[in-house]
Amino acid sequence: MSVFNSKNKNGERYLVVNMVDGIENIKTGNLVALTLLDDGRLKIKEYISRKDAYYLNYSQIKNVGIINKADIKEEDKSVVGRAVVGGLLLGPLGAVVGGVSGIGKKQIEEYKNFIIINYISSESSEQKVLSFSDRSGNFPNMIKKFVRDLRIKVGLPEKEEKEKINHNL
Repeated sequence: MSVFNSKNKNGERYLVVNMVDGIENIKTGNLVALTLLDDGRLKIKEYISRKDAYYLNYSQIKNVGIINKADIKEEDKSVVGRAVVGGLLLGPLGAVVGGVSGIGKKQIEEYKNFIIINYISSESSEQKVLSFSDRSGNFPNMIKKFVRDLRIKVGLPEKEEKEKINHNL
């Protein structure tokens, strides 16, 4: 199973994502491989682990979707870096101006995709939720293809995923 390929040696589609919530024995943030098995099950396994996999029958899955969340991060501007560049370009006065322009914070917008799977528990018959987040290296099209293929295997109608939906999870 390659991290960059979207199908395993058996031709089954899989996706490597970060665990967010839904399985107690897998820590939030751990890499997991989601594999669409041809035998009617979704396999969920920690990517680098010898632990047993978890399986979810397609018949248990009631809905699957992608939620996009825009995080806004604030980072400190580099005062020293701006002063050095200003000094190199404009001398001592440029160093002062460059340093002053580096005071404060800058905002960086970061987008994250979440895969949400609603399913019925086989043990308690109650509705539960699995959630996974993309990781660097996943491309939005890989995630969309995986979710589309899972929806097809489950028998859910295809739907257009909105490009950007802001939700606080």
